[in-house]
Amino acid sequence: MNPKSVLITGANRGIGLEFVKQFLPLKPTYIFATCRNPEAASDLKELQKSNSNIHIIKLEMSNEEDHVEMAKVVTKELNGQGLNLLINNAGVLSAVHKLQDVSSEIMMSEYMTNCIGPLLSTKALMPLLEKAAEDNKDMPVGCSRSAIINISTKVASIADNGMGGLYPYRASKVAQNMVSKNLSIEFGPKGILVAILHPGWVQTDMGTSRAITKTEDSVAGMMKCLEIMTEKDQATFRDFNNKMIPW
Repeated sequence: MNPKSVLITGANRGIGLEFVKQFLPLKPTYIFATCRNPEAASDLKELQKSNSNIHIIKLEMSNEEDHVEMAKVVTKELNGQGLNLLINNAGVLSAVHKLQDVSSEIMMSEYMTNCIGPLLSTKALMPLLEKAAEDNKDMPVGCSRSAIINISTKVASIADNGMGGLYPYRASKVAQNMVSKNLSIEFGPKGILVAILHPGWVQTDMGTSRAITKTEDSVAGMMKCLEIMTEKDQATFRDFNNKMIPW
């Protein structure tokens, strides 16, 4: 896998930050790392000091204008080149397990961040992804050519849901999975790969310290998945160990 340009949302901490770290050895020309508050992204800014290919960009997932402005910055930096790889990682989880705790505000907030936000990022960046696919049409479909990778979750699997709970998170991620399928149908014929990855239960602020998978192990597993993905992996839903997850 050798993408010249990568954009990772939610890159100031956790899985997103670890993606930035694990892409650095591959030496892409551009690593675009988005976060809600760049000034407070101390770990990301520290990495940037010794890696001039890291570009930190402000992006609040629920702000539609932010997606447009983010794409303008990326377009200017790429200077006529396309974007090879978009990793929609940013997400939010509230521990709402009982029906009595559900509110329209919580449901809509998570739907906005976990489904609509990634879709808006994809929409804003699609001209760059299409350009990468066209400019590299002699390359096989995959993450080095042009790809959209949506970070989802196993709890979005309807077939695997045996515990219930997490109403907003489950529902918003199921919606994200459907969006991913739609994107694969619309843009797969243009040479753009669209796939879904579950990172596992990861030791991050979202996953908490009780989680069973270290962040670096989760991302290392997902990086291996990205490396071997081809056209046959269009619209697949798998975990970081490359195991398929039922819809």
